Amino acid sequence: MPGSFRPDEVPGSFHPPGWRGVSVHPEGGERPLIDLVTGGSHGDVHPFVAIAVELQRLGHAVRLFTHPHFAPVAAAAGVPFVAVGSDDYEQVVTDPRLFDRLRGGSFVFQKVLEGIPIADAVRRTAWRERRPAVVVGHPICMGLRWACEEERVPLVLAHPAPMTLFSRADPVPALQQTCGGVARALARLLHRPTLALLRAIVQRRLAPLRAARGLPPQRGLLELESSGGVETLGLWSPAFRGRQPDDPPNLQICGFPWWDRAESEALPDGLEEFLASGPAPLCFSLGSAAAWQPGDFYAKASAASAALGMRALLLTRDRRGVPEQLPPGVFVASYVPFSRVLPQVRAFVHHGGIGTTAQGLRAGVPALVVAHAHDQFHNGVRVALLGAGRLVRRGQLTRGRLVRELRRLLDDPALLPGARALSAALRSDDGAATAARRISALTAGRP
Repeated sequence: MPGSFRPDEVPGSFHPPGWRGVSVHPEGGERPLIDLVTGGSHGDVHPFVAIAVELQRLGHAVRLFTHPHFAPVAAAAGVPFVAVGSDDYEQVVTDPRLFDRLRGGSFVFQKVLEGIPIADAVRRTAWRERRPAVVVGHPICMGLRWACEEERVPLVLAHPAPMTLFSRADPVPALQQTCGGVARALARLLHRPTLALLRAIVQRRLAPLRAARGLPPQRGLLELESSGGVETLGLWSPAFRGRQPDDPPNLQICGFPWWDRAESEALPDGLEEFLASGPAPLCFSLGSAAAWQPGDFYAKASAASAALGMRALLLTRDRRGVPEQLPPGVFVASYVPFSRVLPQVRAFVHHGGIGTTAQGLRAGVPALVVAHAHDQFHNGVRVALLGAGRLVRRGQLTRGRLVRELRRLLDDPALLPGARALSAALRSDDGAATAARRISALTAGRP
């Protein structure tokens, strides 16, 4: 079709059979094209997949731009896909700097900067054939705003986790890594100078890149990259984190956009029998990215479960980090849709990534968050403040500490009711549909 975009014209892209680059509305006529651009791990990509699916249900053509590692995720969802960058996902997620509590942020920022010219080249290749009516971007995709600025395309910035808004009014400042009043007070004290330093670093690194593109200088690049679009979407539940006084004026909190692959697919052999054959087990998971660097997490998990006399479900990548010899009552599985198994477990021990955190809260089971880096501390403290779990840093986790934390978790009479109450609030979320409707409204009158 003349003027339509075919993703196979961009190397490494995928599109479902029969997709022509346009979407035909049931009432007739083509609907505007919407591009969704994201990076990071599954917790960053799945929300964009969920929104893309909802936009397609509204009759829009969509394209998902992200790392080639996620082509199968897009394929399973029937979402047109354009690969951005080289296939180095495993190299990044196995780098020890990624989950270093102190160095992780600077490592990720450097990767973001390295990806700007690659992502921009791919986007421009696609936009030559058909320019989108609206672009939806993850704030980690710095430089995307500049392309939209040059092409005069409206940009919506969508945040999967609330930490990236850097709110001082938030009860859990970004610097707080443990629970308690002292930690909170210290984080509030350090918030202003730390944010000033972060602003200076981002300005110093991004300003020359803008100048090299011939773009006019701008002040406040940190805030502009975070909320400088026509609208800012918070992809979490207001029950998890409500609006704060210093949030961007254009922020809309949509709810969690649930995406758990095919919830009807068969579970691994033996798992259903294991779940049905005894008391509810403890469940241990490191999500999608941290699972590449499990260390001795699963060894401690199996030993702690045995010490407590409880069964355990270990969710891990290719048995990575799992001891060869396991105590009785321990079942190991790789990918399992969280929505299929978490409602059947006694407690959920995980790393605190936003996607895993949200699924655990929706299941209504108490959580022990073993935070590694990035937003995981922020999410973990919030889980504790909401009365749905506890938090411990990965570096503090010994076998004995894990046993003690689990005992406190299981013996606290308030945690299970708190988790169930929060679950009831989250189950009403349809963040993907809410976000899709807001994005779709921006296309009115646009080609």
